[in-house]
Amino acid sequence: RSPLLTQSVAVPEWKSSKHESFYYLALTAAASGQSVSPELPGIEFVATSSAINSAREILNRMGHKSERPLIAFGPGSTNSTAKRWPAAYFSQLCTLMASVVEADFVILGGSEDIEAASQVESDTKVRLVNLTGKTTLSEAIGILSLSSVFISNDMGLAHIGAALDVRTAVIFGPTNDVTTRPLGKAVKIIREPVECSPCMLRICPIDHRCMNRIHPKRVFEEIRDWLG
Repeated sequence: RSPLLTQSVAVPEWKSSKHESFYYLALTAAASGQSVSPELPGIEFVATSSAINSAREILNRMGHKSERPLIAFGPGSTNSTAKRWPAAYFSQLCTLMASVVEADFVILGGSEDIEAASQVESDTKVRLVNLTGKTTLSEAIGILSLSSVFISNDMGLAHIGAALDVRTAVIFGPTNDVTTRPLGKAVKIIREPVECSPCMLRICPIDHRCMNRIHPKRVFEEIRDWLG
């Protein structure tokens, strides 16, 4: 693509070993002549009052009481089945969490996540409200901002949850958490070191070991201190 650019910038050698934020900052620095900070930039995101009010209306309709913690799940991942933690594992995790905390559970995601979310919903034995594909992005942001905990695959909502300072656990498999992890003050990255990860493939050609080996009990123990 460089022949099409007015100014091309060489890809730095460290691109695969640092967060992508540094790459974009380096592009900006090259264009502006400024230096790049050695620290990751802080990200702050606040849901609008309109988004929060809409979220509260949705939660009221599902019977959520404000005194109960709200725990959200993001079991989808656009255009990549390889990034999806097994639906049965999300269901088992929800049951484990319900055994130690009286909370309301919701699933969030876009229309492309409906299949994965429906599998989680059908497998879960405790009450779980599936809002996947039923909210606008603004409403989903509002619901996330009211959530105590968000457990998600590597997907867009994980970055939003982290930026909202919601306690966010992200399960990584084929993608590189070093370069693309959500940035926030309360983020936990959960991954299993296997020889073929990160492969960056959208469909796993073998046994999906990077995700299948992350058992629900392990994720539960990782986030248990968030449950009070």
